[in-house]
Amino acid sequence: MALRIVVFEPGLAPRLTEIDKTLEAMRAVIGGGWVASARLFGSIWIYHDDDGLLRNLPPCVRSERYGVMVGPCFALALDDEGDERSLTDDEIAEVLRVVEPVEARPKVEA
Repeated sequence: MALRIVVFEPGLAPRLTEIDKTLEAMRAVIGGGWVASARLFGSIWIYHDDDGLLRNLPPCVRSERYGVMVGPCFALALDDEGDERSLTDDEIAEVLRVVEPVEARPKVEA
């Protein structure tokens, strides 16, 4: 079963895609790190690399609720039982309204 998600990657425009409903597929989207999640609103969650700061990943998105998140991340929905499900068209529009991509700043060389 495929999941329709919105992917955010540093320096790129958000994109809509589908992934398999597996941990491996989710890890591939975020670059292979430990998958962590944070509720954006209602049944919509953003999944990201829990070790992104430790791995020095670049800034990616900003939300009013969490501030800046680093590294690739993606938004999806959970059903009433807490299982991942695809985003609806209305949910995609709301995700794009509340999650703002941030431009990565160039690294300063010492």
